[in-house]
Amino acid sequence: MTTQQRPDDVFALPPAWRPDPVPLPDWAQLRERVAARGGQDGQAPSLDAITLKTQGYEPGYLLQLDEERELTIMAVRDGLERVEKAAGDAKAALDTRSRIGEPRYERVREAYEEAVKQVELLEAGPSREPGDGLPSSIALSGWRKTVGHWAVPLLILLVLLAVETPIYYETFLNWGDSMALTYLLAVGAVFVFVFGPHFYGRNLREWQEYRTRGEEAHGLAKWPPLLIIVPVIWLFAIGSVAYFRMNALFHTISVEDQETGESRQIASVASDIGVVPTLVLVLALLIFTALIATELGRRMGNPNDKELREQRARLRRAEAEMRAADHWRTEIDTRLGEIAGLLDELERRKRTCPAQIERGFDSVETVYVQELIRPIGDEELALFVPVILDRHRRRHEWIVADS
Repeated sequence: MTTQQRPDDVFALPPAWRPDPVPLPDWAQLRERVAARGGQDGQAPSLDAITLKTQGYEPGYLLQLDEERELTIMAVRDGLERVEKAAGDAKAALDTRSRIGEPRYERVREAYEEAVKQVELLEAGPSREPGDGLPSSIALSGWRKTVGHWAVPLLILLVLLAVETPIYYETFLNWGDSMALTYLLAVGAVFVFVFGPHFYGRNLREWQEYRTRGEEAHGLAKWPPLLIIVPVIWLFAIGSVAYFRMNALFHTISVEDQETGESRQIASVASDIGVVPTLVLVLALLIFTALIATELGRRMGNPNDKELREQRARLRRAEAEMRAADHWRTEIDTRLGEIAGLLDELERRKRTCPAQIERGFDSVETVYVQELIRPIGDEELALFVPVILDRHRRRHEWIVADS
């Protein structure tokens, strides 16, 4: 049963292949061994100057060196052929991996280029109008620049929240059975009448974006009638809050005179201002706060901001995959280049190694014959060294040619 390969495994490479060494003989050690053997054979009683000068004389150890020479050449040739075969197998395996991984590499590259293109299109903003498919300045500039740009509206909103919170508290002061309940009602009102318009502005911006582009919206923006019903409900709620607050402001306080015991009605300070101006002031404060919250929500609710975040995340993933794919391709090319260079070197060594081994053994044979005649002590024998070696090598060439 074969295991299906995952896409990520396509870019996984095995450890780099390294050839086994094909050593040549240690010539220094071989010369030392042959020199010792030559000195030993030269002390044989049956060996004298006349024997060495005899036509056709050939030391027997040279035949052993010939056999060692042929075995060494064959061993080196076999070793080079094994390395060449292993290099060919490694090259074929890399070619197969390259062929399998190339389509995956192209898909990764296309996905990366597409991700770059999408991010560049989105970063061409900021958005000027709904439906242009561009994100807001908040998504492009980051929060530091955005806060600097929106510092004044945000400060105004915070000031209005600081003013409105006591209004809600005083409005619901007589509603709660305890101080904690009054606080909870006030905080709930702040969330409804301030953060409610903010989220409404977000959905309104999403509806504007998708309506202009002819696409289907999501969430509250998916049902456009709700975008009309919600503000109407909110206006009725604001009117109710203003009504209850007006009752609290214009409520007269009954105070008993301690001297006469008679009760007096004390009008509120708002009575001096008038009902209409006070109502206009309260409604303007509540509505103006809601409008600022709605506009901030509309500016911050651009659905293309989410698209930009997703495309940037997609680009980061594509960049990571692209780096892995580039590393894979570079590693493949590097290994193929190394193997190609090794194959060229193997061809050169197959041509040169036999001759190099022949020259090495020729020098070893010369050392042997020189050490062979040294114990005899005849200076004229030095003139016969080339003769003995030449006769031996011609005979060796005849044997090789016959075989």
